[in-house]
Amino acid sequence: MEVNGIASERDHDSTHESRESREVPTGPTILPSADDMKERIRKEMTSEPYDVSKYYHRTGFSRWIATHPRFEQLTLVVIALNALWIWIDTDANPGPVLLQSPPFF
Repeated sequence: MEVNGIASERDHDSTHESRESREVPTGPTILPSADDMKERIRKEMTSEPYDVSKYYHRTGFSRWIATHPRFEQLTLVVIALNALWIWIDTDANPGPVLLQSPPFF
């Protein structure tokens, strides 16, 4: 019971008890349990790493090229040179569109 805006101790205790007696929801949680996380990590550590070459033909010249380490390195060099060219073209090209740019660009 509240008198002049002040709740009595009895009202405070009953409100407190009703809060404690509420059940905690048991639905999905935000974070997985530690055991679930450990099991997932164990499974990922023991699984075979992804390798796209297992989907290639077993023999052949194309497979040899695609799986050769130099091909992978050459691909990364081409990507790096392309990024360098985009930087040069963006900063040094005076033309607003390709048709108005100098022949170098």
